[in-house]
Amino acid sequence: MTSVRCGPHRKAYPYEMENETQWSRGYGETESVGVVLHGLNMKPESMNDMVELLQNTNAEVLRLAITGHSDSQSSWNFVQRKHWISDVSRGIEEAAKRATTLGVPLHGVGYSMGGQLLVDALQETGIRTDKNILLAPSIALRPVAQSQLHWAKWLGPLPTPSTLSEEYRSNSTIPGSAYGAMSNSQKAIYETKNPQNLNVPTMIILDPDDEWISEDGLRLFMQKFKLTNWAFRLLKRSKEKIAGRWHHLIHDKKSLAEHWDNISLHIKEFLSVRGTMRSG
Repeated sequence: MTSVRCGPHRKAYPYEMENETQWSRGYGETESVGVVLHGLNMKPESMNDMVELLQNTNAEVLRLAITGHSDSQSSWNFVQRKHWISDVSRGIEEAAKRATTLGVPLHGVGYSMGGQLLVDALQETGIRTDKNILLAPSIALRPVAQSQLHWAKWLGPLPTPSTLSEEYRSNSTIPGSAYGAMSNSQKAIYETKNPQNLNVPTMIILDPDDEWISEDGLRLFMQKFKLTNWAFRLLKRSKEKIAGRWHHLIHDKKSLAEHWDNISLHIKEFLSVRGTMRSG
């Protein structure tokens, strides 16, 4: 099927501020449509390197900003899972319509909680992407992190300090309600009645020494729901290389540092193999 050249940016969302949901066109004739999701308490612009990477594969990209993380919606003291799922579902539905119109594959990319919400929303909507890339998805946490999440969610609107560096973080504090929304999203994922909707080619990129994400937990999740098309790309970094940085941060050029080029190559190769062509 002949690709269709992407026209000017489609102003489905406001463009006045950087950290809003926005579309970006690819650098050539459109070959796919991608949805990109940031992590908990992260500026949406923190995912711009991933957006650019997809653009270099000739993708039109919808970078989402979920409630509490955009410049126009700073308050998130009472956020719930339903708000985030609504945000992500609307974005996926719009991207799926665009992919169908162009007759090209639909791809999802999510970092940390963004990967979790991508999976949750795909189950909620029943939309089937052609390929997904999950960067350290918070679907399965290490026991200590899971325990912290369990207790933090009872704080309600009360804030806790954010440990994320100022250049990445969207807010200086995180309310307990945000942890509650994250916890409820996890619960919904594990209670899915239609796991095969998720069994599309999916690359999980993970540092085995990630402070929060459990590799064993993710493998058990894959086994539980028979996700035979999911596979790991483990990012092994020495203590010397990672000095002063979180193992969990693997979403941009700065956090991946000397590994960026290699990871970019793997992502491009993974996405380059033709997936399902969508038709109207």
